[in-house]
Amino acid sequence: MQLLSNRKGWAAVVAGLSILLSPSAEADRKGNQMLASATAGTPSTEAFRDLLPQDYVAVLTLEGEMDGTPVVLHRYQPGDTVDPNLGGAHASLVVERDGGRLKGFTRLYAGVSDGALPQEDAARDGALAFLRQQAPDLLTDHEVLWVDRHDEVVRIAGHDTTVSGTKVKFRNLADRLYFWVILAADGSVMTFERDIRWITFPGRRGTEKWLHDAWLQEQDGLAAAGTEARTEARTEARIATVVEEYFLGAFHGDRARLLGTFDSDARVVGFFGDEPMDLGAEAFVDRVVSQPSQASQGAIMDKTILSMEVVGRIALVKARVRVGGHVFIDLLTLHRTAEGWRIRHKSFDVEPGSAA
Repeated sequence: MQLLSNRKGWAAVVAGLSILLSPSAEADRKGNQMLASATAGTPSTEAFRDLLPQDYVAVLTLEGEMDGTPVVLHRYQPGDTVDPNLGGAHASLVVERDGGRLKGFTRLYAGVSDGALPQEDAARDGALAFLRQQAPDLLTDHEVLWVDRHDEVVRIAGHDTTVSGTKVKFRNLADRLYFWVILAADGSVMTFERDIRWITFPGRRGTEKWLHDAWLQEQDGLAAAGTEARTEARTEARIATVVEEYFLGAFHGDRARLLGTFDSDARVVGFFGDEPMDLGAEAFVDRVVSQPSQASQGAIMDKTILSMEVVGRIALVKARVRVGGHVFIDLLTLHRTAEGWRIRHKSFDVEPGSAA
C-alpha cells in the first residue's frame, strides 16, 4: 500500500471516478441522494461529488492490491479535517488502477440513514436497478443470498453513531465471488462492494477490506505515512479535482463550471492544426460552449491526467484530451489562489500522430 506519487496513478483515479455515478441521476447535493433507478445514465465523477456534503474534500489517495488486482482508494472527509480520520465520518471509493472499473464505494456520515429503512422487496429492486446500471456483468449469472439490516458504527462529532441500511447480498455463480448493495433510508445506495472472496476454513473474508477503516488502521503503509506525505497527497488530489472539473465543464459545455476552473487573468495558447490560438480564459470558454457539447453528441469522455508536478504554490499538469476525432496534449499551469487552485495558463497542441 502506498500514497500515489506525482506521476503515477492519476489517470486511474480520474478514469475510475468517471465511471461511478450518473450525471443524469437526480443528485441533491444537500440531500446526499443517489437514486438507484433504472433510468440512471452513464456514471460520472460529478454525480459522486454531488452526493457528498458541500464541505467534503479529498484527504487521502492510496494504491495497493485487491486479490492481486492493482486498485486506488480515494477518501473524502469534512473540510475541517487535516488528516485521514479513520473511524470517523467519510466517503470512500475504490477503483481498479488499470481501466478504472468500480470495485466499491461507501458513504458513512450523519443523515445517510435517517428514516425507515427499505423493506426486503424494495431493497432487492433498488439493488438490482443499481447493478443494472453500474455493474451489469454481475447479473449475468447470480443469486440473491439474503436481505437484512446492516449497521456501521461511525464516530460523528465525537460520539459513536450507528449508520444503518438494508443489505442485499449476492453471489456471482460464474466465479463464486460475492457482492452486495446496501441501501439507505431514502433508497440511495450507501455501500457497494464486488468481487469479494470468502475463505471457507477458517470462515473469513479473504479479499482485502479497502472500504473498512478497521482494516486500514492495521496497514503499515497507512500508519507509516507521514504528515508531509499526506499533505502532498491531499494537495495533488485537490489539483486533480480542479483539472477534472475542467474536463467535465468542457465535456458538458457548462460555461460556469468551466470558467470556474480558470484564474480571471488566465491565457490559453496553442495550435489547432495550422491555426494558432491566444485567448483569455473567458473568450476560450465562450468558444468551447458555442459548439455542441461532446456529451450532447453521445461521446465518451476521454480526458486523462498523464502527470503532475507541484512546486510550492504552482503546479504543472500534463493531460491528454480527445475532442471528436482529435487528440490534444494540454500543459496546464495552476496557481494556488485565495479561492483555491486555479488554471493560470493552458498550452496545447495536437498529439504526435494525431491529425487535427
